[in-house]
Formats: sequence, structure tokens, C-alpha cells
Amino acid sequence: ASPLFAELSGLPPLHIEAGTADRLIDDAVGIARRAREAGVDVTLEIVDGAIHNFVQYGPDTPEGQAALERIAAHVAGHLGR
Repeated sequence: ASPLFAELSGLPPLHIEAGTADRLIDDAVGIARRAREAGVDVTLEIVDGAIHNFVQYGPDTPEGQAALERIAAHVAGHLGR
């Protein structure tokens, strides 16, 4: 049940955050690549040294806070279209 093998065409714009210390970084890169190939608008942010799910720590870490700001900008940018 991996999204790497899903039909991705028709998805809304995606924003993917991954860290270089994330064991699943290859999956994040792969899903971004496959989504782009399917015509999906994709933003992939790779954060140096960040661990898996670092965004959940949000305001408690500089990396998480920056990620939340990027995500908010992504959403706001697409809602205005």
C-alpha cells in the first residue's frame, strides 16, 4: 500500500517535506518524481539533517517552524488561483 505505486495523475498540487536524516527520503524523492511525471505540480523541500516527520515539532525547532511557513505559503499560493 505504498503511494509510490499509486495512480498519481489528477492529484492537487503537492508539497513534500523530507530531511536528509529521514530513512524514507528516497520515498519522498520517488513520489515527487512520479507525481511530476504524472503532471502534478510538486514542491519538494529537502532539509539538511532533519529526521522523519520533523514538521510535527513545528514551532519547537527552527527546521519545523520553517517547514510550517513553507507549507502555509504553498497552501495560500494555491488557494488564490
